[in-house]
Amino acid sequence: MVKVKIEIAYKWEKVVDDNRNFMFNIKNIKGIKKIIGKEYDTPAVYKWVFGKKVYVGETNNLRNRLYQYGEPGKSQKTNKKINKFLKESIDNNFEIIKLNDIKLNGKLLRYKLKSSFVRKLLENYLILEAIQNGDEIINRKSRKKD
Repeated sequence: MVKVKIEIAYKWEKVVDDNRNFMFNIKNIKGIKKIIGKEYDTPAVYKWVFGKKVYVGETNNLRNRLYQYGEPGKSQKTNKKINKFLKESIDNNFEIIKLNDIKLNGKLLRYKLKSSFVRKLLENYLILEAIQNGDEIINRKSRKKD
């Protein structure tokens, strides 16, 4: 039997504009690249909460991904879905992960959010955590018997 121990140290941080104000609505998301700072031109794992509905995602460039939610292409189903939630939502909460470190079997991983493997690991962990908390995951079709 193989046992794997994964330790993840992270915290959530709200995304803010250059004036350190939190803001997110469909009216300003189209200009998101001008609104939020270049500090968000980075890989990220994030969650968007709409009441009890949660979207968890990962990207190699957060500012670009947010722009895509405001201006979804014809074939971008997920971006269209988030765009719809933004249009219908009065209150939403958007946060990104600030990763301290990840240990695998007691050894510190040198890979951080630049690694798509690390981002996908965190994304899937957070999806499982949200399901366990009773949240409805809107970016995945979940089967009743998962």
